[in-house]
Amino acid sequence: MSGAKDFIIGGVAIGLSFVAAAVPGGQFLAGPLFAYGTGRIIQGLTKIFFTEEQRIQGQKLNVRSTQASLPVVYGISRVGLKVMDMRIVNDQDPATPSADPAALFPTGGGEDADEAADNDDILAKVGALALGAVDGTGVQDMNNVRVYSDTFNAIPNPGPFSAAPTNAGVDARYATHLKYILEDGSDVQSPRVELQNQLGWTANFHGRGVAYAAFFSFYRPDVWNQGMPQYTVEVTGNRVYDPRTSAFINFATSGPSSDNPALCVLDYLTSGRYGGAVPYAARDGGADDFIDEQSFIDAANYCDDLVSIQPSGTEKRFRMNAALDTGIMVAANVQDMLATCRGELIWQNGLYRLIIRQVTTPETFELTEDNIVGAIQWTRKGASVPNHMEAVFPDSLDNDYNPNTVTWPLVGDTTLLDEDAGVENRAELALPYTTTYLQAQRTIMVLLREARNDVFINLTATQAAYELQVGAVVKVTHEGPGFDQLEMTVRQISLTPDGLVGLALQQYTAAAYDLDTLAAQPSAPTTNLPDLTSIDPPTALVLTADETTTLRTQDGQAVPRIRVEWTPPVDPYLSHYEGQFFRTAAPTELEAIANPQKFDDNIFIWPVTEAENYTVQIRSVNSLGVKSAFVSASITVVSEGQPDFSLTAILDVSLAAVVEADGNAGVASYKIAFVKGFSPLTEPTDAVVRARGFVNGQKLSVADVNAAYTDVPVALGPGEACLFKAFAYSLAGGVGNESELPVTAFVTRFIDLVFLNLAGGNYTIVQDELLHNADIVFDLSESRLRIQDSVQGGAALAITSGDRILILAAPDVP
Repeated sequence: MSGAKDFIIGGVAIGLSFVAAAVPGGQFLAGPLFAYGTGRIIQGLTKIFFTEEQRIQGQKLNVRSTQASLPVVYGISRVGLKVMDMRIVNDQDPATPSADPAALFPTGGGEDADEAADNDDILAKVGALALGAVDGTGVQDMNNVRVYSDTFNAIPNPGPFSAAPTNAGVDARYATHLKYILEDGSDVQSPRVELQNQLGWTANFHGRGVAYAAFFSFYRPDVWNQGMPQYTVEVTGNRVYDPRTSAFINFATSGPSSDNPALCVLDYLTSGRYGGAVPYAARDGGADDFIDEQSFIDAANYCDDLVSIQPSGTEKRFRMNAALDTGIMVAANVQDMLATCRGELIWQNGLYRLIIRQVTTPETFELTEDNIVGAIQWTRKGASVPNHMEAVFPDSLDNDYNPNTVTWPLVGDTTLLDEDAGVENRAELALPYTTTYLQAQRTIMVLLREARNDVFINLTATQAAYELQVGAVVKVTHEGPGFDQLEMTVRQISLTPDGLVGLALQQYTAAAYDLDTLAAQPSAPTTNLPDLTSIDPPTALVLTADETTTLRTQDGQAVPRIRVEWTPPVDPYLSHYEGQFFRTAAPTELEAIANPQKFDDNIFIWPVTEAENYTVQIRSVNSLGVKSAFVSASITVVSEGQPDFSLTAILDVSLAAVVEADGNAGVASYKIAFVKGFSPLTEPTDAVVRARGFVNGQKLSVADVNAAYTDVPVALGPGEACLFKAFAYSLAGGVGNESELPVTAFVTRFIDLVFLNLAGGNYTIVQDELLHNADIVFDLSESRLRIQDSVQGGAALAITSGDRILILAAPDVP
């Protein structure tokens, strides 16, 4: 008896104590070896909220330990890597002489998207995910791969198993920086040549029977901005044997499916690879068979029943999505599996039998004073019966599998509380492999009703009671306590030394299994509370590198610096910033910035080189170490300030137009354009000037507005003018700071004159002619022909282009 008791975990374990007390020395005949139900709840054995939440989260961790056990996955579950190998790919490592980083990532790395991977650029992380199926086929599928503990699926729909390293299906955020290999854990799995080359594995590393993944992360700080990746994978687990069809079945959204709890229990109980190794001749052959197959068929059918859900539609009554820890006892895993369907695993008549408590027709055999021997013992749990139940479960909503809670009765329903005189008695339990809100709600609704069936009976009956089985419903009539066909569930059967039958019974009510209208899963409440799993980057990043940021030393030297300013994110968990900068043009080399603290909004960067263009990146980091994306900006360093200059246009000795510029110390080059022709001239636009080629220095001339600069004067015809327009720049090559405004200059060539040797004398102006008795002088500065005549008092006649004037001049006119 005591030996049998050791196997009873939860369920009606409390009922066994009544049998033992009533029938001392009795021999155990039948009872739940593993069960989940009222006794477990009443005894308060499930007040493990925090432990269960930790376990749910723990299965998603990347564990690196030689002692880490591999899970068995049924249905769909998110699991983390059990890291088998993690290293930096490097062909200089004696263990990996055949490593070839560039073969993995020919492009996409560093700060240049065209840069191939080199030694120490790639982190390889290989980890086991689950054990393969009993039939040797491995897990069924892998999806929704995440690289960090957030809700973002980096690989929503990966490519096929056993493929070369690929980025197929990788989201654009990681597409050029992440590749993977997935293996399903089949018994015919082959070694991966890529792992042999890149990681130094040998040809004996098959990994057969172990589903695993290898991830290759090409380093780039703005991609891997939350530190080392922590991979989790949504695994569709093992195929299971279905005795209804005598075949192994896959996962399916409707019809028979590998997530049926009864079939999962059968698989685990009988697996010699990872479970209880109970002989099962119908599947495996052999002489021994300890499985009551029909009970598993009945239970599987009950699990597949469709029930109504809110707000509309139907779903299967029970599904199981489990990642079983093979490092713990089989009994503990079976107990948690049974919680998914409110099941009990019974040992009776040399067979394991699975029952799920449900509406049951009472046996025709009844317990009365005619077949009850001696007195009966009965009791009620009274004040220890719960009136409120709460369960924690891994919620598959959004593929997260994060801990969530569900309660029964619904908020506002005080019926049970009123029955107990307003004294609340809460029960808390874990449903580790139930992953939907409505299934969890249905489960605790029935468990609470069962717990309130608190009449327990221990009695001894004649051998006629041998026909009863655990789980059967029997009517009890006895005058002593006033029972009149009281319906009771058989919880335990034992044999007394004198051949009588000891029974442990619990009150049965068919209404306990009625499904009330459930509450739809509430939407996540809107909240302004900060999210610790993410942080926004800084905004309004501004760079300055001019005379205002230049540091002047005591000996007059100018030290160029870049001032970096930003607007901090509004986040109470902001801890500090991380920054880096590099030359925009090759060769680029990242240089770290001393981390600014949370209250900083600007920093200076130096040393930097005059006239070089730099890119600066900065990101936010919160108190948990979560990092935002980088924000970046670029600037060319100009330490001497705003250029300023003047422009002068003149005619050279050949009467061609030239221009001279006189700039301050901040000028290193100019851009200039011109137009020429007869006045008035249209000034070139600023855009035309900026589109010109550039010249260095402070004296320049331009050949043609549409041609590149050459050091040739602008040729002008008689009477033509030339308009120059220019911008000055602080750096050679027409870059850097631009002068605040453009400057213009204008010059005109005078009209050519022909001097004739005429007879001397005085001349007079008659209409368009000059008569004798006048002195003629050409004034170069005014481009006018000035007539000096005693009669007209030296009046001047203006000459413009196209004028026809007859000049009669004395021979001595210069």
